[in-house]
Parts: sequence; C-alpha cells; structure tokens
Amino acid sequence: APVKQGLGLRTTILVNIALVMFVTMLLISFVVLTIARKTVFEQKVRTGEIMLASLQHLLTPHLETRNADRALVIDLIDRYTRTTGLAGLVLADTELTVLADSGGAGIGGRSGDEDLAAALRSGETVTRAGSLRGREYLFMAAPLYLAGSTVGVMKISLPLADMEKSMALFQNLVILFSVTTAIAFVIIGSLLLGRYVVKPLENLVEATEALTGEYLPQGLQPTGRNQIGTLAASLSGMSEKLREYKQAVDHYIQSLKESNRELRRAQEELIRSEKLSSVGRLAAGVAHEIGNPIGIILGYLEILRRSLSPADDNADALARVESEVLRIDRIIRELLSFA
Repeated sequence: APVKQGLGLRTTILVNIALVMFVTMLLISFVVLTIARKTVFEQKVRTGEIMLASLQHLLTPHLETRNADRALVIDLIDRYTRTTGLAGLVLADTELTVLADSGGAGIGGRSGDEDLAAALRSGETVTRAGSLRGREYLFMAAPLYLAGSTVGVMKISLPLADMEKSMALFQNLVILFSVTTAIAFVIIGSLLLGRYVVKPLENLVEATEALTGEYLPQGLQPTGRNQIGTLAASLSGMSEKLREYKQAVDHYIQSLKESNRELRRAQEELIRSEKLSSVGRLAAGVAHEIGNPIGIILGYLEILRRSLSPADDNADALARVESEVLRIDRIIRELLSFA
C-alpha cells in the first residue's frame, strides 16, 4: 500500500522545537518579569523607607510640643513633597488629628485613614500598593518617635507610574530578546538538524528504499559515533551481506541454467538414441518378418529349378524370379546393417 506523505522530518522537528522554545521563553519571560517587578517594587519600598526616615529627622523637632508651628510644618511638607515628587503626604498626631496634608484637605480634623491607624497601633511601618483615582500608588505609613515616645504618625504616597513605565520598557526588551533568541535558536537548530540529523537520515532512507530493488548501495559512511552512525554502519554491513548473497544466488542460478542445458542436451540425446533404437528394432523386426518368407521362397525356387531342365522355357522366368527375390533379400540385409 502506498505510504501517506506527511510533514517532513525537518519541519516536524522545527515545529516542535519552535513550540518548546515558545513555551520555554514564555515561562522565562514570566519569571523574569515577575522577579523584575518584585525587585523594582522592593526598590520603591526602600526609597519610601528612606523618605520616611528623612521625614522623621525633619519633622520630629517641630513636634516636641503639642503647640507645634503648623504653618512651618505644612511649609516643610509642601517643599519636601515638591522636591521628592511625592504624590501625597499626611501628618497626624497621636489622636489622628491631621496636622498637615499636602493635598490641603482635612487639616485639623480627625483622619479616618486605616493605614495611619494601623501604623499607630502596631508601631511599625505599614506598606501597601493600591489605586487612587485610576492610578497606582505605593502607600506607606509610619509612626514618629521622639525620645522613645510616639509623637505622631505620617503617611506618604509614592506614584508607581514610573515603575510601570520602566516595567513596560523592560517587558518589551524581554519580549524582543525572547523572540530574537527563539528565531536564532530555530535557525541554528535547522542548520544543525539538516547537517547532523536530517541529511544523514535522508541518505539512510534512500539507501533503505534502494534495498527493496535490485540496487544495493555501496560505501555508506557513518556520520558519527551516535545512533545514526551506528545505523548507517549496520545498514552498510547488511548491504554488503546482501550483495554477497546476491552474487552467490546469481552464481547458483547460472549453475542451474548450465545444468538445465546439460540435462536438456542429455534428454535430447536420450530421445535421439531411443528413436534410433526404435528404428533398429523396427528394421530387425521387418528383416526378420520378411527374411523368413524370402528364405522359404528361395527354398521353393531351388526345388522348382531342380525339377526343370535347362531347356525348359520356365527356367528363364524362374531365374529372373530368383534374382529379384535375392535383390529383395540384399536390400533387407542392408537396411538391417544400417539400422
């Protein structure tokens, strides 16, 4: 039955390699982007911690007394916010009364911010990422200490737009690198596959197909010390064995042909001898069957000749009859001798 042709070996391998490379690079890109995002976020958190520490040193001297100069504190916060690029900064006392707000809202009132309350309760920095008015921010709240006592709490808001922009650029670079690497790997893999796998296998396929016909390939060279090389060497050895067997079979067939010719000649000779033997037996039988009557006729002729005188008119006829009978007898004897 004819073999259905499908995708070539090179195409099949390249498609599978491309699929594996795509999945691998996708996983690598995901891991790299995840690690990069985590690293950038942690860097952002460290930046916020540095800002909180600097604000600690900047604001606590102005919070030594409950009657702090709010105007001075607000001015310091506004200048710090503009200088560092903070999206927002809120300062409150231990009662969560807002002392300063870079947004200018809620000053003097009690803050309901959960981050400020959590930082004041735990005495530790509270960090979370969230969205506000459709934008992503890093919110960090930390208590303010003076002489070991809590004198207030503050919260800063760092925009994450620059981080998202950097991550988008990095993501594009990772995708470009992944695609370029995959294409280069497929091209190089195609060349290497064609040289070390596909071409040797095509040669082996041609040699194997040739074995089904009368042609026996010669000189199959091993492609290396691998399975394909071993297969080529085995196929070459099998081809040599088949060639030897074919030569032996051809020689045997030639011998059979010679034997058949000899048998045919012997058969023809036997048939010819049998024919000649049959002719000899026929001639002997004819000579015997005719010779006996001729002998009898000659005997009677001899008796008749004795009973006649030489002057008798029938003597001449009798002599002629005897001559013809003797001629018949001579012919019969010659036929017997020939047979």
